[in-house]
Amino acid sequence: MRRSLFLAHLKMGRWGVVAWAGSFFVFGLFVMYMHPFMAGAEGMSSYVENLPEAIKIAGGFGGVSLSGGLLSLEIWVVTEFLGWWPLIVGVYAIFAAGGIAAREVERGTMDLVLAQPVRRYQVLASKFAVFLAGLIGIALASLIGLILGLALIETDASLKAISLGLAPGLLLVLAIGSYSVLFSCVFLDSRKTLTASGSLTAALYILNFMAPSLGKLEPVNRLSLFYYYRPYQVVHTSTLDWTGAGIFLAVAVVCFVAAVVVFQRRDITA
Repeated sequence: MRRSLFLAHLKMGRWGVVAWAGSFFVFGLFVMYMHPFMAGAEGMSSYVENLPEAIKIAGGFGGVSLSGGLLSLEIWVVTEFLGWWPLIVGVYAIFAAGGIAAREVERGTMDLVLAQPVRRYQVLASKFAVFLAGLIGIALASLIGLILGLALIETDASLKAISLGLAPGLLLVLAIGSYSVLFSCVFLDSRKTLTASGSLTAALYILNFMAPSLGKLEPVNRLSLFYYYRPYQVVHTSTLDWTGAGIFLAVAVVCFVAAVVVFQRRDITA
């Protein structure tokens, strides 16, 4: 990675990251603040309890029952925030990481960058590091919003559990960003990259919650990255799911290494 390239691209994309981070900060704060009101709302717990299992799986709390009919903070933060966090931030990953190589080539600026005394893998690593910094910034802003929201309500919820709940989501988005940058290096075309990355992400997401309705074919949901994202389990036990985390990291590393190999061999001027 080249520090100068990293800082230059970080400066160019800083306001986009600030917008994403600010939005999730406010959203996290709002979700936590609203829990006491929604938990006491008549029929709210039964509404969540009676949701179709496919919707529960999509929201990250499949197979969970409301003990005593109470909408606990754990279930609330999963259903309203953590369950959807990687899917929404995944959009940021697809656009940010998917444009790492393709956007520069389309603008005709990649030749200028590579004309400098810098190796191709350094260019790719520097720009991917910018994406990673943005992702971490969004995750931290989300966590701060959740923490401040906790401070505004009377609860005995574990700060450690809430913090750990964001970790697998961050790693899942990292995996999405990694295969997006791979597609970017393969196609060197923004439209094709966005189509491929978006379609794959949507397919994996849909496969996860639709598989239970396929009968004997239900085990195919293990092919989905979202199958290994179980935020309720992490928040409830205050323990990181190392299996899911390992799979997300493995996919991220393999896809990024593949992206470097492909980018090293591509004819950028073609």
